[in-house]
Amino acid sequence: WQRPIEEPYRASPQHSWFNFHLNFARREHGPYSTINVTAGRMSSKTHRLVVVGGGVAGLQTARALFRAGFTRVTVLEESDDVGSGTSFKGINHEVPWSAAQMPEFPVSRCSVRPTGPFPTTREMQEYARAYAHAFNLYSCIKLNCKLVNLAPDAQNRWVVSYTNTKERRHYQITASFVVLCTGIHTTPSIPVFPGNEDFRGKIVHSKDLKDLPDLEGKRVVLVGNGRSQSDLQAEIAVAQSAGSV
Repeated sequence: WQRPIEEPYRASPQHSWFNFHLNFARREHGPYSTINVTAGRMSSKTHRLVVVGGGVAGLQTARALFRAGFTRVTVLEESDDVGSGTSFKGINHEVPWSAAQMPEFPVSRCSVRPTGPFPTTREMQEYARAYAHAFNLYSCIKLNCKLVNLAPDAQNRWVVSYTNTKERRHYQITASFVVLCTGIHTTPSIPVFPGNEDFRGKIVHSKDLKDLPDLEGKRVVLVGNGRSQSDLQAEIAVAQSAGSV
């Protein structure tokens, strides 16, 4: 997807962070087909657009849509704030600050003070929230709202069903376009081993860790050899509380 308006700050083309595709789900174009975003393609006054996900991609999508002239934009974010795609605060991003900054909004414009060349999860969350405040995106964001169903209707629109998990209420709205910005890490891969059901300890995926739990004297097994495992291992070692890892 090409930004319709040239930005003063442009990330390098090889960084897929900013080369995300806007997947507009519309029946006449086929589910999840990519469509160029220009205000002249359709009337901003008659079309509602829904963005699913309030992470870095979702926030930039909402900003781009407003800049392109669309006014009826709704962002659904299932957590209690934006920028919460990576949960555990101790994990560092692999993309350096030099490439992780969003268009129009260098990190120097906000209160975030980087502690190193690679942003931590907490820093990236603070940066995303500062971006949302700077461009008044919170006015269109529905927090604690999880998409539960997406179905076409007879008028070539999408019926968007979502639940406010805090209020425990269900809602439905219709939209001409739906942009999926849910990322690739929304559904954790949890292996099933014989004896899982009999294990008396706690089994948790790194995606669901907000903070390091109390591991005083406990035996910890980390399954996997990826970045999240190595970062968690380092955090546990620094805490020096676990009995063994």
